[in-house]
Amino acid sequence: MAGQYRIKQAERLAEVEAAARLVAAAVRESYGGIVSGAVLDAMTSDDYVVPRIRQWWRATEDGAQIWVAQRTTGEAIVAMAYAGDSDDPEAPTPLELKMLFALDEAKGSGLTDELLLTAIGNSPAFLWTLPANDRAIGFYRRHGFAMDGTSRISDHLTAGRDGVQPPTEIRLVRLA
Repeated sequence: MAGQYRIKQAERLAEVEAAARLVAAAVRESYGGIVSGAVLDAMTSDDYVVPRIRQWWRATEDGAQIWVAQRTTGEAIVAMAYAGDSDDPEAPTPLELKMLFALDEAKGSGLTDELLLTAIGNSPAFLWTLPANDRAIGFYRRHGFAMDGTSRISDHLTAGRDGVQPPTEIRLVRLA
């Protein structure tokens, strides 16, 4: 991994926008066999991505951290992580890993391990993922996370898309 990618905090609006667009591309790669085409379309449309850019930019102004990983041979972002204080009153920990996505080209390189460590260290934290996302669940288990039996319907993933059945997410928690 060393020398192939560099990780940095997103400090410019353009970097936050690139991170949001990276998520859309990574969702297409990672969720193709997990969620319906309608959910994929909803999660990768500008109707979803553009509001996330504004939301994430405001969040960074309030202290949230968005980390991006770029190839050292250019500015292309291949992975991102977004962590911050949870706004869920029933959160098991104050720190939430809100997102961690990587393009297929970066998976298996050790980059996501380093990105997770950069974003949340070894702190207690929680996250939400799709129950059929076996690769992600295995990754998080290797980093001390475990399912706590909590699930939710992810209306935010299909916001504004009438007739699209939102997926269910499960919560993983790391307390120590």
